Amino acid sequence: VELSIEPGQSLGLMIRGGVEYNLGVFITGVDKDSVADRAGLMIGDQILEVNGQSFLDVTHDEAVAQLKLHKRMTLTVRDVGKVPHSCMDPPPRPWDSPGRGFLGGSGRSPALQMVEEKARVVLTKSEFATLAYYQEEYAAGQMTIEAFVAVLLELLNTPEKVSEESRGDHIATSLVDLQWILLLYF
Repeated sequence: VELSIEPGQSLGLMIRGGVEYNLGVFITGVDKDSVADRAGLMIGDQILEVNGQSFLDVTHDEAVAQLKLHKRMTLTVRDVGKVPHSCMDPPPRPWDSPGRGFLGGSGRSPALQMVEEKARVVLTKSEFATLAYYQEEYAAGQMTIEAFVAVLLELLNTPEKVSEESRGDHIATSLVDLQWILLLYF
């Protein structure tokens, strides 16, 4: 999306997220008749890049600074379809207890059991809680499967998790397995 902010105009964009919240940068508001509105940006779009700079690993403050700095911008966005309720860690859930799955019962599908097992190896406790939160949102019909998988892949697609040297062969293999399970079964 190409944007050009002329004198007297406003970008008209509100964002949420950042690396400090373990999430990307999402558009949470678009002012009517603003530059962003006329360019077609929408609530729920995830900003992936601004002028070639990745927004997948920037803090909220860095994202705001970049959006304020430039008067001409090329944004790469992805329609996730839903803004995360909160970019803060979700409250503790019953599945955080040992021996409980994030679906909370024995009636889980084999694919979800595999996802949970692999996720416990790859993700930190906070990231796993985020995964569980979004799984609940998906199960309740509050987000599409595409949005659910996009959030999960974002949680998993970090240099630290992909690097076999820093995480060990077992964890790197679990990460690859988990990404394939998500792509194949969801």
